Amino acid sequence: MRKIFLVFFSIFFLSGCATMMPQIENITLKCKVPNIEPLKETALNQEKGGILISIAPQRYTCVKKVRIEDTPLPGPLGGLIVTPGTKYFERREIPYAVIEPTIIRFIVTIHNRLDRVFRGAGSVISFNIDGKVIAVDEMGYRDFLNVIVPPLGQTQVKISGPSISSLPDKCVIGVFIYDVITEVDAAGNPKKKSNYEWYFNFSTQLVEETESIKVQPMQQTVY
Repeated sequence: MRKIFLVFFSIFFLSGCATMMPQIENITLKCKVPNIEPLKETALNQEKGGILISIAPQRYTCVKKVRIEDTPLPGPLGGLIVTPGTKYFERREIPYAVIEPTIIRFIVTIHNRLDRVFRGAGSVISFNIDGKVIAVDEMGYRDFLNVIVPPLGQTQVKISGPSISSLPDKCVIGVFIYDVITEVDAAGNPKKKSNYEWYFNFSTQLVEETESIKVQPMQQTVY
């Protein structure tokens, strides 16, 4: 009887050790990295009146992350031996790739060459895709509207447009900043307002990389 018990225990022990060893599965991560280039006729630096505004697209990176999926298991030996208060499950650690940032974003540099403070308030910022105006959240360009640049100073802010996932793989992005105060009178009242326009070719490049999914049976004591 003791020999039978030892054999059974050995089988259980070896089976338990085998089920607790992590398994590896391969997966191909796919990520579309945006490429944004100005059209030839677009000047990135535009000066009107006493205000020079420069614009440059944000750099995008493919970031690897991991999500965890748990699936219930019956327990050792197909559930024949179950410890009370113990939960058995299989944990899968699945890598995936995302683009960061997830939205269209530009770095805007404002050079104030006026002898008075420049304020972004009152300006209108608009984005369009292939000639069609796209509605975007004002939070994406509020920093520009709130900006204050001292005389002969400069400041850098970010403006954000539509999500990358909403764009086709190839398109033309238009970025417009309207009603920028570029000249004031002696009392500081707006005397002239100017518009700034930029156009960019947008495309994506597919990046693929092989990663591993970690699969491991686990147990957890619950009360």
